[in-house]
Amino acid sequence: MSASKTTEMVQSEQDFSTDTCKVMVLYENLLARQKAAETCNQMMEQLEAKRAFEFDWWPFHCLNTPVLAQFAEEAAAVADIIVFSLHGEEFSKEVVNWLENWPARRTNASGLLVLLATWAADSPSLMDTPALQLENVAHRHGMDFMAETRPEAAAMLAGALTAEMESERAAKAV
Repeated sequence: MSASKTTEMVQSEQDFSTDTCKVMVLYENLLARQKAAETCNQMMEQLEAKRAFEFDWWPFHCLNTPVLAQFAEEAAAVADIIVFSLHGEEFSKEVVNWLENWPARRTNASGLLVLLATWAADSPSLMDTPALQLENVAHRHGMDFMAETRPEAAAMLAGALTAEMESERAAKAV
């Protein structure tokens, strides 16, 4: 069960992988969801249909309900990319608590944690606490981390995914 699930099947002749890239997006409010949706759409466009995507969308408030938080943990356990889209200055208590629990269920050995912020890029200090929290989680669990307030977030995500796909292809060729 997810708050909202969308599958975007995108393929091309130069498909790097037959695997679907699972993206979990957790968002604070509708503005943060819109920012994440725009970023994800741009990322898919920039990847030029080299991979299939499956998106799980979770509002932060779902993490207040134990059953929903558990479902969110299960989704995060298999996600390739986990995006936190934040409009405020810090994570709510339920998000901080959830951050402590979900990595224990993680079955995907690698992955990318992303923090998207909807505030002005000239206020980087606002992102310090959430960025440090996510960076610590990523480091403890062998994941990559990226924090972004700029419009270039989609291009950076696309670049990171392209590098991962090329690495997977090279590993399979060996």
